[in-house]
Amino acid sequence: MRARIMATVIVVTSLLLTTVAFAVGPIRERTHFENETFAAGGVRNTCAALGYPLPHVVNVLNGDILAKTYVDSAGNVTRQTEVAPGFTHTWLNPDNGKSVTSNQPYHFVQRFNADASSDITLSGLVYRIKVPGEGVVAMNSGRIEFHVAADGTQTVTESSGPEDPLFPALCQVLSD
Repeated sequence: MRARIMATVIVVTSLLLTTVAFAVGPIRERTHFENETFAAGGVRNTCAALGYPLPHVVNVLNGDILAKTYVDSAGNVTRQTEVAPGFTHTWLNPDNGKSVTSNQPYHFVQRFNADASSDITLSGLVYRIKVPGEGVVAMNSGRIEFHVAADGTQTVTESSGPEDPLFPALCQVLSD
């Protein structure tokens, strides 16, 4: 009888430990970009509004984004993370061949709250525009934290690091 109870306890404990192990592990995804190209209409429109008519601007993305999604035992998403250690972003003007490439290594964390809001932390290099002979003309890097309310309203709660505007520096680099 005692052996039977002990065997039952071992089986139940094994099943519980197996279930807990599967519920705790994150879901991992890798997204690879290799010369992923798409039109940069927003860049084109912003540059035009600043007096830099650029008929065509193209984004070219390269690198990997590694994502993890964490869920609780009920299957609810509690947190998502992304890292992009070797990611690059190139802005290209195909009309004159001018381009600028920025490394974009970043770390992103989003924590989901019970009230349907979330808290986001983004750290790393967002962009660095470097011009030969001039050096870095615009850079955005560091850390930013913000709260997203359930209605989508965003509030920056902390920010550190240089936050140079991307425009007009990008427009100048891509112009004739």
